[in-house]
Amino acid sequence: MPSRAHTAFKELASWLGVSEHELSDILGISRAVSRENATEPHNKAEARRLYELHSVVSALQRALGSDLAGWLRRGSPSPLELLKQQEHEGFERRADEVIFPTTREPRRRLDTASEPRGSEPAAPKGTLHLKPAGRARSRRLPR
Repeated sequence: MPSRAHTAFKELASWLGVSEHELSDILGISRAVSRENATEPHNKAEARRLYELHSVVSALQRALGSDLAGWLRRGSPSPLELLKQQEHEGFERRADEVIFPTTREPRRRLDTASEPRGSEPAAPKGTLHLKPAGRARSRRLPR
């Protein structure tokens, strides 16, 4: 059974559309991870780079779907070029814009039952008059 690192490496190569050799260069890790009988990287920094990039590209894959390939090659420098130039922070900033889009419109509060903007709430047919709630009293429980 292939290791978790091998599976992550293969998925990354597929999502990025690069060869295993290119991906090894992008990550700065040994190509040994690309072998099916490979174990987890012994170097923790290499393993961290592999899994961090895998998680970012996985999130991009979920957000963009089949548009991921186009997004990777769009712009100058493109996100893929940033990776090849070891500009991982620049790549992650570009990815964050897609994964966590910012909008100018405030998010709707989930704790209110407000009507959408521009619509008038329906007027109730009959008005229900309720007494204001009285002060809560505590009772001693029998021992």
